[in-house]
Amino acid sequence: MNFLLVTNNPLVEKKYGDFTEKVDGVLFEVLTRVRDYVHKGHGLLMHPLAGSIKPNETPYRSLLITREPLIGKIDFKSLELIENSFIAYKKFVHTGCQYTEKVLEDYQSIDLELVKSAVESLQN
Repeated sequence: MNFLLVTNNPLVEKKYGDFTEKVDGVLFEVLTRVRDYVHKGHGLLMHPLAGSIKPNETPYRSLLITREPLIGKIDFKSLELIENSFIAYKKFVHTGCQYTEKVLEDYQSIDLELVKSAVESLQN
């Protein structure tokens, strides 16, 4: 598998192991780490705000990027997507809501399903 999963989701990290990079923090930190990779020439392999969950509603996000940077260039489509994701993120009020353990598990499962779908698409 020629991708890297940048994630703050323990379920994704458990399932994909060596293909993950753990991020401590919320969606903002995941977006920031991915933006840093994009600036180094990596490309996005899924939309940063995939799914119908608003950025302020889920504490978990996993993003697929190319494992290696694209040779000698920045992927401007990836750069535009990640920068627009920051704009979308900032539009929503982030209340720091505390979720029950069950709700957190549900959000982890939703994020994992989005990742599974993206990985399957890459393999086809």
